[in-house]
Amino acid sequence: MAETYKISVIICTYNRARLLEGALKSLDYQLFNNKEYEIVVVDDGSTDDTREVVLGSELVVDVQYVPMNHAGRSAARNEGIQKSRGDYILFVDDDILAPPELVEAHYQAHRDHKHSVIRGPIINVTEYRIPEDRATTWRDYSSAFFCTCNASVSRFALVDIGGFDESFVEYGFEDNELGWRLRQRGWKSRFIMDAPVFHYKPSLKREQIQEMMVRAQELGRSAVSYYRKHPSWRVALATGLHPLLRWWNVLQSNSLLYNMCMKQWQNSSDTMGAGMRSFVERRIFVYHYLRSLQLEASQQPRRIAPTGGSSRAASSRDGGVTASSGETSVERTDGPGHIGPTIGESGRIVNKNISPNVHVQSKTPPGKGSGSAF
Repeated sequence: MAETYKISVIICTYNRARLLEGALKSLDYQLFNNKEYEIVVVDDGSTDDTREVVLGSELVVDVQYVPMNHAGRSAARNEGIQKSRGDYILFVDDDILAPPELVEAHYQAHRDHKHSVIRGPIINVTEYRIPEDRATTWRDYSSAFFCTCNASVSRFALVDIGGFDESFVEYGFEDNELGWRLRQRGWKSRFIMDAPVFHYKPSLKREQIQEMMVRAQELGRSAVSYYRKHPSWRVALATGLHPLLRWWNVLQSNSLLYNMCMKQWQNSSDTMGAGMRSFVERRIFVYHYLRSLQLEASQQPRRIAPTGGSSRAASSRDGGVTASSGETSVERTDGPGHIGPTIGESGRIVNKNISPNVHVQSKTPPGKGSGSAF
């Protein structure tokens, strides 16, 4: 394991072991020198076989496995930043497939464009593979200043602004909020077409509609939190809270249209054409988002942490990891020939059948973090 890398790829995951396995394999097969980048997998308290998938992966590139108690996306990403050793940090989701040029394209863009956030296309695919026809279109463009599905920035920038705001514990807008603070510090955002990821978005199953509704409601509440932290016209437009959007929102959240879409979904979701299915799903999602947005905006603000990212204690970039009550850190120092079990302080086996390039960090108990980058 190198002391430093040119770039660290951070993936935060929660109970999606099978998808994570494919993402890791695609990130291992890169044109970039495999000794000059690392993958940091932050396991946000998964209860499936995520640990076994990561520790048993046979990757050429160095991998850090960072388990933690479930705390949400912002806290998980901050933990990943703290553990990372790259000059630049590339964030991707656990349900993406990376083409071979992804890491190289991001790193080269940072060489060409200093003081910039680098973003690439996010191409939604319904089949879990990289398509042969990889042409990008305007639909793959995101106007978001920073989107953690495919975005990179220098580690210095993330530390400078205090990382992700951990008061965002529900789904959505934590990356937009971080992007806002980067913009305020003078960072530019550049979109490059030759750094795409393929985002696996299979057709929604009938039993998954309730999960989608809950996610839309969480997004609405997060949107209001985002606006209250940064009450500007730009944020108001992005979230749907601008007064100019009032009547458009009324039309979008029309109960009659929603009831028609729900009836259509319940009666024929399995036989709908792709276009109609997409329309119906979108209308259901937007209805629950806007209703949640309106309800949250009408209530008194909840107590939230001051904007500025993580409030965790600062630690140096190269500082060691202190295990509070979990297993000790396991660093591979005995070469690729040894893959036997190691006993942690708790007396349990902590690295049975670990691939030689996977490095296990100690698990962080609640309230006793092993330190932070901020």
